[in-house]
Amino acid sequence: MTPAGTSWNSTLRRTAWGAKKRAENQSEKQFQQQVEDFAQLLGWWPFHVYNASRSPAGFPDLVLFRERVIFAELKVRDKKGKANKLKAPQIEMSHRCFKAGAEYYSWLDPDDWPEIKEVLSRGGVVKAT
Repeated sequence: MTPAGTSWNSTLRRTAWGAKKRAENQSEKQFQQQVEDFAQLLGWWPFHVYNASRSPAGFPDLVLFRERVIFAELKVRDKKGKANKLKAPQIEMSHRCFKAGAEYYSWLDPDDWPEIKEVLSRGGVVKAT
């Protein structure tokens, strides 16, 4: 017997275990789009290499330009909730950026949103001309 107002199919359909938790964790692509949208609101010009195979190993996911340049590596949690860590080429790239005096950040969604907001807001809003 099915409860009144429901069909046999709807009573058999169930949400997969862990689906709610997975839904809370967005993809790196979604996270990147959020960072780009927020940056553009503050006057940043974002650049993303769409074909990573044509860039040097470890090149950051996002480069942001305004009155300064920011290199950002974006990370999300895996399905088990563990934070993805920087790989050796990404660590090497971060050292190259620091040596050159550039700003380099590795941001984890959603943990680092306060830092993202602070870093991108630093210097005030610069409107594109």
